[in-house]
Amino acid sequence: MPGTEPSASFSDVVLTTIRRFAVFVRGLAFWTAVVLPVLYLPPLLAGPASTTELTVLSALIGVHVAAIIVGHNYREIQENAGSRPR
Repeated sequence: MPGTEPSASFSDVVLTTIRRFAVFVRGLAFWTAVVLPVLYLPPLLAGPASTTELTVLSALIGVHVAAIIVGHNYREIQENAGSRPR
């Protein structure tokens, strides 16, 4: 019909969903990287008292590094998302 927009194809819907999920994951990683040092800095400064605490501390630092890597360009993605036409 003239004057109506064609409906989005299934692949367009899937790609849009994947992009939105990627932005969500990057945002979650970004804010995790911001907040996580609050959890591991006090025990790091006090020094781990046992091997279990050392293991947990090491895991928290590993998660922090992963969150930094995944979320490092979150702001750039947010800025670009606002400038694209809809």
